[in-house]
Amino acid sequence: MRRLPAIALCVLLVTTAVAKLAFPPPAKTSVGTLGGVVVAILELTLVVGIVRRGWRPVALRGVQVLAGSGIVIALASTADCGCLGSAVDLGPREHVALAAAVGLLASICARADPAGHGCGAVQSRRAASEPILRDGPLA
Repeated sequence: MRRLPAIALCVLLVTTAVAKLAFPPPAKTSVGTLGGVVVAILELTLVVGIVRRGWRPVALRGVQVLAGSGIVIALASTADCGCLGSAVDLGPREHVALAAAVGLLASICARADPAGHGCGAVQSRRAASEPILRDGPLA
């Protein structure tokens, strides 16, 4: 249950990347055809980063930046975004909702896992290896 946000985030990123690669967005979208391929490769790279423990904090920050830039693009543009390729046309409202959901999932994972040791981890490795002082700090 602790890994559910990370799994949902990875599934969402893989779904959008595969949709962009299988059904390339038309050039009239805010992403464009080449931009859709580049963003799809970036999303798949971020999924690999989330799966690998050492890269997880960096990948989660990258997902947050991707989601934030998606919201800015959706608010600034009137064209369809091309997030799901040409399979599904998302308007600006739906694009903001999708980007906000992705950013929220990344934030939940980053908050639950500040040290990158698995989404939902309570303490870092260093904190787990330090002795617990019962009577306060040593003088």
